[in-house]
Amino acid sequence: MAVAQDTRSPDAVDISASLDAARQHLRAYQLEAAEGICRAVLRSDPGNAPALHLLGRIAYMAGRMGVSLALIERAIAADPCVSAFYSSRGLTCLRLWRLRDAVASFERAIEVDPQNAKAFLNLGAANLARGEVGEAVGSFREAIRLDPELDEARSNLLFALHYDPEINREALAAQAREWGRAHPIPPEQAARGHPNQPNPHRRLRVGYVSADFRNHPVGYFLEPVLAAHDRESVEVYCYSNHPRADDLTSRLRGLADHWQGIAGVDDDTVGDLIRADAIDILVDLSGHTLGNRLGVFAQKPAPVQATWIGYFDTTGLPTIDYLLADNMVCPPAGDGYHVEQVVRLPESYLCFAPRVSVDVSPPPVLRQGHVTFGCFNRVAKINPAVIALWAEILRRRPEARLCLKDGAFGDPIVRERLISRFATHGIDSGRLDLYGGSLYPEYLSSYRLIDIVLDTFPFNSGTTAVEALWMGVPLVTLTGDRLAGRMATSHLQAVGLGDLAAAQPEDYVRTAIALADDVDRLVELRQTLRQRFTQSALGNGRRFTGTLEAAYRQMWKRWCQVRRAGS
Repeated sequence: MAVAQDTRSPDAVDISASLDAARQHLRAYQLEAAEGICRAVLRSDPGNAPALHLLGRIAYMAGRMGVSLALIERAIAADPCVSAFYSSRGLTCLRLWRLRDAVASFERAIEVDPQNAKAFLNLGAANLARGEVGEAVGSFREAIRLDPELDEARSNLLFALHYDPEINREALAAQAREWGRAHPIPPEQAARGHPNQPNPHRRLRVGYVSADFRNHPVGYFLEPVLAAHDRESVEVYCYSNHPRADDLTSRLRGLADHWQGIAGVDDDTVGDLIRADAIDILVDLSGHTLGNRLGVFAQKPAPVQATWIGYFDTTGLPTIDYLLADNMVCPPAGDGYHVEQVVRLPESYLCFAPRVSVDVSPPPVLRQGHVTFGCFNRVAKINPAVIALWAEILRRRPEARLCLKDGAFGDPIVRERLISRFATHGIDSGRLDLYGGSLYPEYLSSYRLIDIVLDTFPFNSGTTAVEALWMGVPLVTLTGDRLAGRMATSHLQAVGLGDLAAAQPEDYVRTAIALADDVDRLVELRQTLRQRFTQSALGNGRRFTGTLEAAYRQMWKRWCQVRRAGS
């Protein structure tokens, strides 16, 4: 039988093999090696589109967005018929908050290849950033239809559904359980068991898994905990699923006993690593957010597994034993909606340490003569019901203004759409101040512009509520029926401001108006809230971490009891 001959020139074969090697390095986050290969290819073939595209992806992963965009556009110019090139352009535009360009790029990727599931996944992310929740959900569902094994699309769908005010808790729980059923523990992993010594009093090995050990809310919440952990009781392991490091990464690494990068490492290998480290309690800090490693948790590499702070609902994964919360954010009546057993910390379910020092300013009402309401939540949380209540508050206080801040407001279409929605309620655009994204110190300083935060619902403020209270700005929230709708209430309770959490929409409006009318209280809160914050478990790392470690110990004792009973 004749053997088919490779008719390509040796140079072409070498370039193809080189690019394959570069892709392998890229998947392993070995950026320097991948870049070196691509540049070598371009020296022999300056217009090589795949090499230009790979260099653009390398720049993207290194955080050089301007360079990434220029390289990817050169790749598209060299070969305009590759769907993946447009998807990469869209991702870069998304990071630059060029949302219209991102959507157009993903739509072009789909035109070139209608079966490109990842292009639909990315289109969904861009639409969610624009606040187009329905379109985002539709794109994620299409990605799943095209590729049922695309876990990222299923997680993004779960994430996006929390923004939809029409989705009830039952539907959210059902979707999460469906995700969990699709990820049963592999039989070979279940059979391995855990050889951890069942001594309830020994020093525990606690492992934290996240892609967010960096300048990210999870990093801000974790830093005071790592700093306060009792090293005689707990040995800390961090498994980082992000290829890049920043200043906070360096601080967190210095606070951990052990640090391991797992970006680009497959689930089986990570699971084996965790088993080899003999981790007693493995803590997920991502849930269904970007960069999660739930596939590792599905293997049950540690005898006790928990989820905490990175997400706002059940993971749906039956191999995660516990969800760490508090009585306010997860009251016992809602336990049936969680696959995990809820462990309630006594005061607050998280702790916060700001990474920059920004002074508290006097309330702007003193210099402006009118109250300014505000909200710095993602635009996707600002649904029609939220706009209707905010408009009612503005109608009752015709001198007041509303200040909103989100990276999406850099997109004129997003701005115009929001302004038009307020106009339908009789609120003129002149009363709205819309600001785009900014660096973190400037972002925190922006609280000088507002007197009172108006929270969103049914998806409340989480990190933004904590930051507002730290900056001395009181927050009015509407307490919901789910974890994502009770976060701000928990934070208010922690600093003694539970009266600002309303149970009904009419109470929300009444509370906001009453607070706006009480300038003396606004001044007093601006002067005292930070001290309240730092004295509470929400802002006192040692106090909070003591309660967290007590919860870990109880979780461990339960496992030891079950293990000894089964021996």
